[in-house]
Amino acid sequence: NGFERPFHLSQIGTWILLPTLLIQFLLFATPVLPLAAAIPCTICVFICGITAAFFTYKCCSIDPIDDLCKRQLAKKDGETEGDIASVGEGGDGEEKAEDEGTVHCWICCTDVRESSVHCQFCGKCTAGFDHHCLYLNTCVGKANYQYFFWALVSTLSMVIARGGVLSGLVITFFVQYAQGADGGGSRSTNLDQSNSWLGADTDFGEIDFGLFVAIVNTVFISIDITCTILLSQLFFFHVRLRKLGTTTYKYLSNNPTRQLPRGSSVSVLNEQEMQQVVNRANDT
Repeated sequence: NGFERPFHLSQIGTWILLPTLLIQFLLFATPVLPLAAAIPCTICVFICGITAAFFTYKCCSIDPIDDLCKRQLAKKDGETEGDIASVGEGGDGEEKAEDEGTVHCWICCTDVRESSVHCQFCGKCTAGFDHHCLYLNTCVGKANYQYFFWALVSTLSMVIARGGVLSGLVITFFVQYAQGADGGGSRSTNLDQSNSWLGADTDFGEIDFGLFVAIVNTVFISIDITCTILLSQLFFFHVRLRKLGTTTYKYLSNNPTRQLPRGSSVSVLNEQEMQQVVNRANDT
């Protein structure tokens, strides 16, 4: 599963990025927003973030290995008949496929379901193989695909909500800042709250911290925009796959000129590598 070592750098990056985005919003957006907007906006962002973390955990904690392959590995490890019989039973979104045909995997040296594909990264056959996700460090298959999809939806919702709130704060701040510099209009609540960020006006006298807060928020807006673009591509790609009733692997197999969205990888053995395995098997 996705919590087995070695961890991928992209996976570690997500562990750092998600809490960073939540903490930044709590420190640089919530104190600046009017109270009537601060509470619902903060709750919305944190619900999306916590939901994303939950679905990501569920997706990574489930091993999507083919049940026949898992039974074969259990036999090799000397597990009892009771343990082997319990392998592959339904749970966590995994459905039985007793009526599905089988094919032989020369890598795992066992029969597997027809929908299973051997992943080079994981070194195992994944049931209902969709793709190998670098950011989760695990294969996405029949057993954990739904959790992957809802983790994607939750994360996309969070960065859109964050980006919208931060953009509104930054735009409002600079508009009111320009009006104050021109001597027009009165100092607004937004500008005052930015300058008195976390009580900084009482600790540092007349120093205005509003510009510092706006710059920090602007930097994180660029991160939100980047994440929104990448996640939106992946989201609409998987919405199309669900509409077609297919998987990433099957879609790319039928459309070899198509490119996979960033962050995903279809990591199966190519024909030359597979032929070498078959030749070695025939020699034995």
